[in-house]
Amino acid sequence: MLFNNWLAETYDLQHETYGYDLDGMNDAVMSPNLVRHRTPLVLVAKYLDWNTTAVVQEMAELREEFSWKPWAVDEPFVNRERIIAEAVDALHFIGNMLVGVGCTDDELNEAYLAKMRINRERQASGTYSAQKGGLALGSD
Repeated sequence: MLFNNWLAETYDLQHETYGYDLDGMNDAVMSPNLVRHRTPLVLVAKYLDWNTTAVVQEMAELREEFSWKPWAVDEPFVNRERIIAEAVDALHFIGNMLVGVGCTDDELNEAYLAKMRINRERQASGTYSAQKGGLALGSD
């Protein structure tokens, strides 16, 4: 299994350490028609927004750990250790988002493997389009 207890441990961290009501959030996501008020879904959206913002920030920080400016006069560089550290930070927030919508390690593993099969087929087909609704197998 690719994802072994990653989300279970993320759930524990968010729920037990920070007190987030992930059970209530998961209920709201899984059964939105049963939610009497929209407040739980609003909280889920807010939680997802916070974590999405954090992922974007961590990826921006990762971007600063290797040279990318072709006009720069200094030598190209790649700070491998910092790239790994920033990627791990981004994964932390991605894990938060997944547990926020009730995703389990088993579900993530299954979804990952299924999506990788699709991505490999697209790449092998030679007809992949980055445009939504594009050629052949399309893009998502």
